[in-house]
Amino acid sequence: MKQKRRFPFLLGTVSMGVALIFSACAPFPVPADWPVALKEDRVKVRTLESAVANSVPVRSLTRQERSLLTFLSDNQRVNEAIGKEDRYGGTASWKIAEIFIVEPGRRVSVLCEEGHYQEPLYFRYNPDNQVWYRVEGFDDPDAAAFPALIVRK
Repeated sequence: MKQKRRFPFLLGTVSMGVALIFSACAPFPVPADWPVALKEDRVKVRTLESAVANSVPVRSLTRQERSLLTFLSDNQRVNEAIGKEDRYGGTASWKIAEIFIVEPGRRVSVLCEEGHYQEPLYFRYNPDNQVWYRVEGFDDPDAAAFPALIVRK
């Protein structure tokens, strides 16, 4: 009598459960499709060029910073990461106002606004695994970090 293999199903179920538990414990919304694997897209990077508040020209940003800008160019993704709706219209209409390169190639702060309110998004890069992590802030290096973007070459 043949036995059915249930391991792949079980593994998928366990992985999904672990992801849900971690995202439920996050101090901020974690979109279901995170982490996203992307490489830089120069056209998408140019759409956020005016939002970069640093004196460094966009063309001299690191590859991982340009990949993060590509990631942030998807406004739907930004709205899901903030997870709040406009209190007046009941819609999620967050836009990126400014992007600050806090520590080149390592830490980026993104200020989003929806007309009435502002919300920050903080990202920290780990060069060992080439992943940008969403973090609650930069003050506590041991604070919860959730993978948002896997930088592809």
